[in-house]
Amino acid sequence: MKLNANSLNAKLYCWFYGVGSYQLPNNLCPYFWKLVLAWILVLPYGLLCTPFILTHELFSKSYRNGDNKFGERIGISTIMYMMLFVLFALGVAVGALFTTYVKGGLFYKVLPGGILFWLLFFCVGIYHGIKALVEKLRETKKVYDENGYRIYPEKKPNLAVEFVKAKYNRYCPKITWTTEKVE
Repeated sequence: MKLNANSLNAKLYCWFYGVGSYQLPNNLCPYFWKLVLAWILVLPYGLLCTPFILTHELFSKSYRNGDNKFGERIGISTIMYMMLFVLFALGVAVGALFTTYVKGGLFYKVLPGGILFWLLFFCVGIYHGIKALVEKLRETKKVYDENGYRIYPEKKPNLAVEFVKAKYNRYCPKITWTTEKVE
């Protein structure tokens, strides 16, 4: 059986599953059933992924069919929807300074979330400000050897990373305990 790789069905298959035309399956059975599923879900999937399609595919000059994977579109679109909701909630919280919302309305229900987002952003800003200040103060405490070269502190191993490395390489690292003061 001969099928055209430039047909609408083949292009839908490539777009929906995020594969290139060179990755089309050689067996008709999985291709057929996956194509049926793609035709059934193309409208809800397209609506769900509208932000990603608009920003990355429709108006992108470098986009080729099959560049973006199925889950990538869903994940980035979900993040974009969450960002839009957060912006909406932040705007509602600012709007509450200038007006009174109807009790039980949408704006009234979103207002606590907007206030929490403003508090969260404020706390994160304070944290990063303090962190930058501490880093700036640490830079002034550089240690140099007798030749004038800077001595960098030794990096501490991360327990989770070392465990994953040990599991992957199938070895058990030996632990050496030290009593050095941690700065």
